[in-house]
Amino acid sequence: MIKISVRFDWTYAPDADPDGMTVVFFPEDDGGHIWRYELAGSEGGDIEIPAGSYRMMAFNNDTKHIFYSGTSQMESYKAFTQETVPVAWPDTVLETCPGIVADKIHRSPDALYCASAKNVSVGLCSVSYRPVRPESAPEESEIKECGRHIIKCYPEPRTCTYTCILRDVANIKGMRRGYFVLSGLSPSDLIARDILSDSEAEYLFTASRDDNDITGRTVAFGRSASPSARQFLYLVAVMADGRVAAYCRDVSGQVVNSPDKRNVKIIVDGIELPYVSPDSPDEGEPGFDVGVDDWELVIVDHVISLR
Repeated sequence: MIKISVRFDWTYAPDADPDGMTVVFFPEDDGGHIWRYELAGSEGGDIEIPAGSYRMMAFNNDTKHIFYSGTSQMESYKAFTQETVPVAWPDTVLETCPGIVADKIHRSPDALYCASAKNVSVGLCSVSYRPVRPESAPEESEIKECGRHIIKCYPEPRTCTYTCILRDVANIKGMRRGYFVLSGLSPSDLIARDILSDSEAEYLFTASRDDNDITGRTVAFGRSASPSARQFLYLVAVMADGRVAAYCRDVSGQVVNSPDKRNVKIIVDGIELPYVSPDSPDEGEPGFDVGVDDWELVIVDHVISLR
């Protein structure tokens, strides 16, 4: 067993500060033993591993809602979130937004970061490896050799933040509660190479009043890799008089053309909510509760009813 030091450089995710990192070494020879280590903090730490040839992958282990499959190989190591219980949308929502799907809503993932290294050779006197960096730094992908047995890798984000803003909404004072649904997103990611699924998922999150705007934010792995996938933003607004109004906009252009795919801002104008007379009796809380905490859908053990 040879002691090596795994160190993380957060240049490509400067705001990240995970509580810990999982490090996995995959042997180059098929059928060899996979070595997995849990390191506290974000800086890295020391491990012991037999001499040999490996590929290495690391990701933060402080997530709550992300699960993994295909863990026997680096290329198939998939991060995903589970589907929630179906949402029983009211007829008014289904009529206005026929594309909204009750059984494709997924939990929003936690922020996920991943780093990898190829051609890792652990020997008695040194360790050599090829660090994997973004395409913007191809010159840094040459083989590194360290007599002190140090591997330095560079975590990158594997999740995206979508901020939705409906500007200058008419009759906004009559909205008691609101929800966004964003469709056409990927439910999973092959984290070693950041390959998104061609399946499509929807994400449900809170829509909040902010002066004359309605805003909300969710985290996802990214837009679906399906060539036919389109991103639709749905607003479901519960008015003070008990009415439920729904709206739909195709925001694919804004998602695809966002200058920063990790931080996508979606802006929609021209929304007009139903007018609620100031002297209308307050209907109180509607008979449903889609709980969202920190933009994460709270799963309950029954079908969510929006009636």
